[in-house]
Amino acid sequence: MFVVDDGAERTQQEYAQLFAKAGLKLSRVIPTNIDVSLIEGTH
Repeated sequence: MFVVDDGAERTQQEYAQLFAKAGLKLSRVIPTNIDVSLIEGTH
């Protein structure tokens, strides 16, 4: 969130769109025990 486009919070769909613009595919979102999730993308 802090390094992508001014630090805006985004939905999974919005991240998928950003990944697609970069030529990547959002493969999964992994929840954690804190207030962040891990986002995995593939080429």
